[in-house]
Amino acid sequence: MTFAGNVRVTNRSGEDYPDAQIRLMVGVVRLVERIVRLLATNVLANQPFEYPRRTSRQKTEPACHRQTRPMGRGMEGKSLDDLAKKSAEAKAVVKEAIGEYFLYTVEGRDTIANGWSKRLPSFKAAEVPITSYYKYEKERYGAAVMRFYKFKNNKDSKLGAEPLPDGAVMAFRSVTKDNLYNFVGRTVVKYIPIDEEVEMQLGNDAEVRIQPKMMDWKKVDIAFNKSGNVDGSTTKATWEIELQNSKSIPVTVDIRRNFSGDWEVATDDKFEKVDATKIKFVFQLKPGEKRTLKYTLTTRTGTNARK
Repeated sequence: MTFAGNVRVTNRSGEDYPDAQIRLMVGVVRLVERIVRLLATNVLANQPFEYPRRTSRQKTEPACHRQTRPMGRGMEGKSLDDLAKKSAEAKAVVKEAIGEYFLYTVEGRDTIANGWSKRLPSFKAAEVPITSYYKYEKERYGAAVMRFYKFKNNKDSKLGAEPLPDGAVMAFRSVTKDNLYNFVGRTVVKYIPIDEEVEMQLGNDAEVRIQPKMMDWKKVDIAFNKSGNVDGSTTKATWEIELQNSKSIPVTVDIRRNFSGDWEVATDDKFEKVDATKIKFVFQLKPGEKRTLKYTLTTRTGTNARK
């Protein structure tokens, strides 16, 4: 994929900021958190609050900050429209690590009038490897097959130069040779550190079908107590899951099945036990491929249970 990011800066300060330098801080500002904690502690203790002393590290600009000059000072003969046209060209973004934060400094200066917003480029990377990933879990998603895109914020993926900030992500797929795009889905992601794997949920995809069917069910090994009541039993259920990929690209499907009680699964297909109540099957499906997954679930209850 081609992965591009932008930042939107909105001026709600009540003042115009012509020819301003714009800096954006990615990360949580710990100084603010420390002030809040100290303030809460001192209020509860009924003690006067003292702001923490600044260290050399805290002298760094801790938040989204505008370096500005007041209107009219050195701005004679220049209107906001003139300044906006001057700053309309694409800006480079200089990024530097400051401890656990990243400071984004937009190249040159820009003009953002009060009440206006401006979208500025942050990064762009081509040919980022992604995995088209699909999940099915009835207890979580119902009958829908949920689509995910997975990639990693590292150098091997042609990313990893900086953490990715919180924000909305929209995915589009090229459907023609002249780059006509089709909307795939939208999601919201949280702060993504360097080397972190990203999993974006983009909603249901009808082109990948997963349909479980129970083919057989029977109860065996019924145990009775002295009063003639059923004290334990074992059930065997045979399931078939039909998989179909109608897309023109290969996909990975993750199928999760939830069970309860004392259970075991018999199948010729490889699966992984996630926890005491869940297993998952992971398959690669080629474009247009259909296949069937089969397994038998044995569940023991009452005195038949082994654990």
